[in-house]
Amino acid sequence: MLENEKNDISRFIFFLLISIQFLIFTASMHYSRDLNLVKRLDNETDLTNRPEDIISPLSSTSLEWNKTWGTLAADYSFDLDTDSQDNVYMAGRWGGGNNYLIKFNSTGDEQWSKIWGSYPYSDAWGVGVDKNTDDVYLAGYFGPWGGPYNISLVKYNSDGIEQWNATWGGDEDDLAYDVAVDSQGYVYLIGYTKSLRTGTYDADLLLIKYNNSGQEEWYRTFKGINLGEVEAYGYGLALDPSGNIYVTGRTHFYYYSMSYDYLAVLKYNSSGDRQWYKTYGADAEGRRCAVDSEGYLYVTGKSKVSSTTYACLLKYDSDGNSQFSPITWQNGNLNTGFGIATDSHNYVYIHGNNYNGDWSSFTLKYSNTGTLIWTDYFNTSADEDGRGVSVDSDDHVYCCGYTDSVGNQDFYLIKYTNTPGPFNLSSDAETPKDINGQFNLNWNSSTDAINYTVYQSNQTITEINENVTLIAEGLTETSYPISLSQNGTTYYIIYAFNIYGNLSSNCISVEVEIAITPPEAFELFSNAENPDKDGNFNLHWDISNYAENYSLYWDDALITNVNDANLIVAGNINRTYDIFGKPDGKYYFIVMAFNVRGNQTSNCLEIIVQLDSNGGNQDTGFNIVEFLLSPIGLTIIGALGAGSILGITIIKRKRSEKLR
Repeated sequence: MLENEKNDISRFIFFLLISIQFLIFTASMHYSRDLNLVKRLDNETDLTNRPEDIISPLSSTSLEWNKTWGTLAADYSFDLDTDSQDNVYMAGRWGGGNNYLIKFNSTGDEQWSKIWGSYPYSDAWGVGVDKNTDDVYLAGYFGPWGGPYNISLVKYNSDGIEQWNATWGGDEDDLAYDVAVDSQGYVYLIGYTKSLRTGTYDADLLLIKYNNSGQEEWYRTFKGINLGEVEAYGYGLALDPSGNIYVTGRTHFYYYSMSYDYLAVLKYNSSGDRQWYKTYGADAEGRRCAVDSEGYLYVTGKSKVSSTTYACLLKYDSDGNSQFSPITWQNGNLNTGFGIATDSHNYVYIHGNNYNGDWSSFTLKYSNTGTLIWTDYFNTSADEDGRGVSVDSDDHVYCCGYTDSVGNQDFYLIKYTNTPGPFNLSSDAETPKDINGQFNLNWNSSTDAINYTVYQSNQTITEINENVTLIAEGLTETSYPISLSQNGTTYYIIYAFNIYGNLSSNCISVEVEIAITPPEAFELFSNAENPDKDGNFNLHWDISNYAENYSLYWDDALITNVNDANLIVAGNINRTYDIFGKPDGKYYFIVMAFNVRGNQTSNCLEIIVQLDSNGGNQDTGFNIVEFLLSPIGLTIIGALGAGSILGITIIKRKRSEKLR
């Protein structure tokens, strides 16, 4: 059975009486007024001390601008959110102790600023925007110096006009750290309560639901369910499209001499029924959580191992199943992820702080599988403390925190624009050497890219210069065909472009050695009849792969060695040859294919010629000498005269031993 269902009536009445007395005292102290800010720096924060390798070669972000504001007192920024118009709302504490809310447009220009608080102290740790109405909710706490503090929730419209405020608390500290609004306009707060703690230890995690008019729907408390879990604190919450609520924080385990802080993750439905509870680490804490478009939950915070405190990233499905092993990150001994957000492509952004000689702010971008894509630092010569992160509808990333770079603490706002995302180039060329010079370059899609450009060179490409040739641009497909006719090694790189910048792929090389192997087998054919009746026919043959030219041979016996045969034609690049005027007989033909690596012979083709007696090229055996000496011939000679004989050229036809 779920605990904390308002079942302790007597304690509730006592708490109510104390609360009324306290609120009567503080009600007249609430106020909301403009905050006069001084813009300290505008794109001028000294970042010269940022590490050299803050952005990897495959970085997919560009720091568009950074701005710093503040008053003459110490000013802190703890959280931010964006609205449907990509305006940015930032919350924190101004001066000695007043919470504030500031609205900026997407170029970082202040639109308005408000202070809400009660004397003498108030603080705002969370801000949430209703994406349907662009109403803004400011969550925090207020009270006298040293406490006790009560929870405050203030609603503003997009013009900065206060709509209502609600407070919640008792005679001990009750604090809110984060706020979120669902698609129905319900508002959820996460924090902790000491006024309603269920044990003898310090605090219980507290979750409250309000409607958009400021009326409380329900609240739930939680301190753990396992043996030894004695208290719990809530620091971050996120909502999924179904109205489920995910919260994170920490539970404290104490049993005899053992004492641990576990990072805690819980899921509630919209009615406040707890669905599951998970823990991680033995000295850990969850600070913020976010849900991506597929309903997966991401949690960031810190986890200590030995003497090092790591920033951490955890991923769960909607049933509470871990999706990958917890990821830790460090640059120095102290590291904490304070803010987390996801974009439309389900990339994950974490903003926080780390100590490595001095304090600096870091931003991490991960894929949804937990691969670190890039790391960036906001690091001046002074100390920085990174807190909140949010992503607008165009996937621009905003981060906030505070810096000592101008004297007292002042809050900063950073905007990153997403240049095309990382992608990998490959090819389907044969390896280790491509033997025909015909292959495709292939690459996976680059997030946010509009088009691609292909470059090639005869050396590794590290920059685009006079040694690099552009071979295609404006491509929207992720494949490009290459045709090379020369042997050697060629290098390729792809650039992805959008309106914010460009990003290169990896550089690949392809070695081409166009195959010069001996010609492959082929077959010789003829259109001659069997037997052939006129001695005229055509020889033709298949392609012999890799052949450069062909030679044709004949003989009157089966050809087993072309050196013993008669050459008809050599170096022929055509694959056909006509034969004319062959007399009766058997003829054998063979073709040899050549290239520089060798040769290949075809089959030996037999053709029988048997000329038709009624025509064709038949030799009748007629002998003119024999005819003239015959009685008929002598009579003709007598009639013509012997002198005519001298004008007669006797032609004796001989059978040619050669082919025409």
